[in-house]
Amino acid sequence: MSACKVCILMSMNAPFHPRVYLKGCRTLVKAGYEVVIIAPHECDENRDGIQIRSLPVYRSRLGRLLVTPWLVFAKALREKASVYQIENIELIPQALLLRLLGKKVIYDVHEDTPDQVPFKTWVPPLIRKPLAWMVKKMEHFGARRFSAVIAAGVEIGERLGACNKQTTIVHNYPLLEEFVDSIALEPARHTGKKIICLGGISSAHAGREIVKAMGLLPRDLEAKLIFAGGIASPAYLDEVIRTPGWERVEYRGIISREQVKALMAEAAAALVLYSPEPNHLDIRSNRFYESLAAGLPVVTSNFPKWRELVEGNGFGLTVDPTDSQAIANAIEYLLTHPEEAAAMGLRGRQAVLEKFNWTREEPKLLQLYAQLLDGALSGPREGRTA
Repeated sequence: MSACKVCILMSMNAPFHPRVYLKGCRTLVKAGYEVVIIAPHECDENRDGIQIRSLPVYRSRLGRLLVTPWLVFAKALREKASVYQIENIELIPQALLLRLLGKKVIYDVHEDTPDQVPFKTWVPPLIRKPLAWMVKKMEHFGARRFSAVIAAGVEIGERLGACNKQTTIVHNYPLLEEFVDSIALEPARHTGKKIICLGGISSAHAGREIVKAMGLLPRDLEAKLIFAGGIASPAYLDEVIRTPGWERVEYRGIISREQVKALMAEAAAALVLYSPEPNHLDIRSNRFYESLAAGLPVVTSNFPKWRELVEGNGFGLTVDPTDSQAIANAIEYLLTHPEEAAAMGLRGRQAVLEKFNWTREEPKLLQLYAQLLDGALSGPREGRTA
């Protein structure tokens, strides 16, 4: 197995993306593969047995879209890997060139990008729908020609499975070793008043509506919201800061994995809210499943699949993400019913222990790689879509 080199290609993300690095790459290394990541980063390094080949970090979107993919391609050719796995839709043209050169290529799909494009504020409104159509056509064209496709969710898997029968759904479930009992089962936190939202501050994550909800909470309820993650733009952040309720908010920016776990250990509940866009209707959220793993009751958007999972199993509450009063009511309920909130958190954690964990997903990834390298991708297997 040591002769099998896997090269992970990333143009838009840092190399330590949780799904890619913590789960996929470490799983492959543990199984005996040589793993190389080519990604924007400050320097070359070797971490956890994974070799990182750095690329310039472009701050401009134009640089990331037009220059970085070709830098990725140039470095990829030098690796002479057994398998190349792309993590960004922007790399499809370069991945197709690798296929023309006889390379095995896997497309790992995290987001339903064609459904995202119509909501991208940086795309001129007049071209959003035509661009979304073009992106879908390009994705389907590539998917038909790649060696295999990995999908992070059911809806993506079904759509691309119609293009490539070698499509495997590998869910973005948490690593159990990151969420030990001492983090998940501390009862005192449920009597506290700290709420966390780890998705950053953006309209896609209902940032303004969440802050407004904090302003609608009763004055005598000493609630505090901790935001962490990136921002959509400085202009959006300024707008949110001016929203009534910000005085009950603390924004910590982008934080480390250890800081994330520390916040989860202190929190009474987690907000995992998404705006009503097609890309958000399926459940692929890493922070949602990690919140469950940490034993936190959750407040999520009330989209059908989310409502069925969250309220159907008693993990938390679902609300209209555009309704700040509904968000405020859900927060108030969890903070004023600590015993029930704790029970919700324990049910969510138990579901992760039994089902929603990476231990159940990694065999699908390893089976795909083993069959691809053996040239035996045929017949049914667990995790494959029809």
